[in-house]
Amino acid sequence: MTKCLICEAALEASVKGYLKCPACGLHQREKMPTAAALKRSGKNFMLSACRSDKRTATRIRVAHQDLKALDRAVKGERGLLFDVGAAGGFMMYAAAECGWQVHGNEISTAAITWGRKNLGVEIYYGVLEEISFDPGAYTAVTFWNTLEHLANPMRALEIAFQMLRPGGWVYIKVPLKCVEDIEHAYEGKHTCEFTYSALQAALTMCGFDYPIMTTTSHEHFTECMALAEKPTCDVLLPAPAAPAQTC
Repeated sequence: MTKCLICEAALEASVKGYLKCPACGLHQREKMPTAAALKRSGKNFMLSACRSDKRTATRIRVAHQDLKALDRAVKGERGLLFDVGAAGGFMMYAAAECGWQVHGNEISTAAITWGRKNLGVEIYYGVLEEISFDPGAYTAVTFWNTLEHLANPMRALEIAFQMLRPGGWVYIKVPLKCVEDIEHAYEGKHTCEFTYSALQAALTMCGFDYPIMTTTSHEHFTECMALAEKPTCDVLLPAPAAPAQTC
């Protein structure tokens, strides 16, 4: 019996090679790839934004827009930021322009080389589990269109929690998809597809305070931006009731 990565409920068969959690709504691959398999398949992967100056500029502009929410959360006290799955370094570049000290990791050696050559960013090679860090050193950890690509999203959030100082923030941008969305907007490189409830549960179960979540509707899916703070003490207040799951 396969269990949900988030809440450990028994999973049910769904669509497109996914299993669905009846409790939190997470879809995860029936055969989840290992980190080693992702590194092999992704070593030469390049986003389309790396292929033209116009697309690069657009990606960086969107990163600047998204960083505004994180800047409000930290009240302008920028420190060390770690971008998980940095691709060509777009978020790192934008954050550095805003005054952050930036680190990040990536499994595509082609993207790392591109980021160094074109944006001047130095990106660590490897999955997050392989990266050395000082616990509590970071003010922010970002998963910018990354969490849905990972071999174990829950383990990545647990590591992010360890990386952050008390009062530090995790920022996540991820598509939210139910069964109908997956059928209409299938992404072959996604290991998981989240619902609002699943993302909310993942963050609180990893120890973060109740997240601030905003959504934007697109034709075949909803995009979510979530911000959650690492508590400044060991006492956590009960989270408010989650909104009803709509799909």
